[in-house]
Amino acid sequence: MSKLILDMEHTMKFTGGIGLAANQVGSRIRLFVMGDSRYFINPVIESGTGEVEIQERCLSFPGVTVRVKRKADIVISHEDIEGNLLSWPLEGIDAIVAQHEVDHLNGITFFDYASNVKKNIIKRKMQKVMRQLKHYQQKKSRK
Repeated sequence: MSKLILDMEHTMKFTGGIGLAANQVGSRIRLFVMGDSRYFINPVIESGTGEVEIQERCLSFPGVTVRVKRKADIVISHEDIEGNLLSWPLEGIDAIVAQHEVDHLNGITFFDYASNVKKNIIKRKMQKVMRQLKHYQQKKSRK
């Protein structure tokens, strides 16, 4: 588990992210990392107050932003590496990132919050990215 956490932190920082869920890197463990080397195993958002609307980005959707409403402040419980149960209040960007990553662990992306018009724009943008990636891979394999 420690190696996965370190690998995820490295990936998050390398890609310029501020949070990363384990399922984004192919792991089935309910884990996310965020910010300054914090990790959350089996996270549960216990409560939330207030509301904030923010333009979010996601490493799973490069170059795409979506306006999402989130709780302004949350209380999150999770396990540490030894299995001890911890609970923390989070506010501001930390609360937003935690909600975004817990969504990932629950199979929800910010794409699910987008309007149908925005979803169509995102789909076209992602199709373009995939075509560019395929073209790059074909070009690289010819060398």
